[in-house]
Amino acid sequence: GWLYDEECHWWTCTDCGETFELDQHYASCADPDVCAVCGVAYDGDSVFHNYEGDYEIDGNMHRFFCADCASASVTLCIQR
Repeated sequence: GWLYDEECHWWTCTDCGETFELDQHYASCADPDVCAVCGVAYDGDSVFHNYEGDYEIDGNMHRFFCADCASASVTLCIQR
């Protein structure tokens, strides 16, 4: 399982003791109170959205919507 402290999570090899995947906690918009990686309670500001999938076209703008909280969106201008 994951090891963690107040700021980060990581895992350690039981054979050699080396630390892997050391990273800061973050959450998804689908569950902003829990770290998306290690599951520890989270109250930080680093929340990500799932901008995969279809998009809408409006003129030369493409609007991507979060698959988890449809209200969040990213608008990208497409250069022609």
